[in-house]
Amino acid sequence: MLPIAGYADRLSVRPGETIAFKVSSQTEGPYSARLVRVISGDANPAGPGIVEEKVAAAFEGPHPSRSQPVHLGSYGLIEQVADLSAAPGLTFLATIWPTLPGNGRRQGVLSAFDPATRIGFSLALAEDGSVEAHLGTLRVKTRVPLTVRRWYRVWAVYDAASATVRVGHVPLRAGMLEGRPVEVSEAVPAGAAALPPATMPWHIGALGGSPVRGHFNGKIEAPAIVSRAASIDDIEHVAGGDAMPGLVARWDFARAMPTTRIVDAGPRRLNGHLVNLPARAMTGASWTGREMCFRHAPREYGAIHFHEDDLYDCGWETDFTWTVPRDTRSGVYAVRISGQLGGKPV
Repeated sequence: MLPIAGYADRLSVRPGETIAFKVSSQTEGPYSARLVRVISGDANPAGPGIVEEKVAAAFEGPHPSRSQPVHLGSYGLIEQVADLSAAPGLTFLATIWPTLPGNGRRQGVLSAFDPATRIGFSLALAEDGSVEAHLGTLRVKTRVPLTVRRWYRVWAVYDAASATVRVGHVPLRAGMLEGRPVEVSEAVPAGAAALPPATMPWHIGALGGSPVRGHFNGKIEAPAIVSRAASIDDIEHVAGGDAMPGLVARWDFARAMPTTRIVDAGPRRLNGHLVNLPARAMTGASWTGREMCFRHAPREYGAIHFHEDDLYDCGWETDFTWTVPRDTRSGVYAVRISGQLGGKPV
């Protein structure tokens, strides 16, 4: 990251309106800021060069330095959650199209889990590209890596009655199951189970934590939660949109596609929102290729493509603002920020 960087909360502003500037500075002591009108921004030595005109502004002068972090990675966040801590079982499921399985890091698919405290339950991809479940301190994985850019149904199931965790996957073709499911079951050791409390947010496309980590790279469609230990047949019914006893949530990404909202089509309406603008209206597992516009066949475009390096807004705090005077000329304006680092100007 640059030792000093900043951005504005908007690109265009009219006289009488206010624009806010956010700065992250690792300089020694305060940094300075000044406003200029850009006459030419061509830095080519053979061109006219940088030509600027100084403009008076109340914020001109020194400002205290502070470092503001950049948190990359897109995910879905559900803050209005249901209490899963007393459920007799849990099933997390989703349809996924992984684009970087086995890249040496864990990737959350659907998670009510805190990686730091190791409390909660999650469905994820392991470092080797296989499907894994986390229940408190227990990790269970299939140890069969998924193929890149292929659709799969994946699931993680906790059965409190038998004290077991099951995790599995099955490949899909044209939205239908193809081949035999791969599933692994392990007993839950005493003291390992730590179900998510009602205060813990849920994440789609990430493991969780603060800051959020374990971002998924690939497409996710129709993630769902059931508050019991579901069978593979049950999982297929839920994935297909059927009503099911114990259904907590089933997010339908074919709804509200022009927005950052993610809509829960389940009974509790546990809607959420997207962070860092993953790609919406992506082709899903049942895409036929007959319709190239998502508006004409939204059910075939019900996937979201998440990436670990997506970024929309850093979410930095404001350092200073400028209210544009009424007599300001139209043009391109910029704020120049500078300071010292290691005795050198930056």
